[in-house]
Amino acid sequence: MKSIKTPLINKFFKSCFFRLTVIDFVLFLLFRYYQPLCEPCLDNDWEPCLSKEQYIIIYIGIAVNVIGFIVCIYKTVKNNQKKQQTWHENASHNSDREQNV
Repeated sequence: MKSIKTPLINKFFKSCFFRLTVIDFVLFLLFRYYQPLCEPCLDNDWEPCLSKEQYIIIYIGIAVNVIGFIVCIYKTVKNNQKKQQTWHENASHNSDREQNV
């Protein structure tokens, strides 16, 4: 049975890293959208103020990234185990063929 190779562009767009990057970009745009119109001190001693919505966006971004990285690591480990298992099955199947000849 031949393995079906997916094009590299499809692998990139289906990757966890790409999805997390898109989510982070959307959250960044929301963060900039909710930027309040207050101005910092003229001496620049104070950081620009953040709205409540921006704090919520920051916390959502952190949570999504942590969960996303855990899911990506889990999928990677699972796929590697599956590849190793099929490799061992193919190797044992090939050794059985050699013994029968």
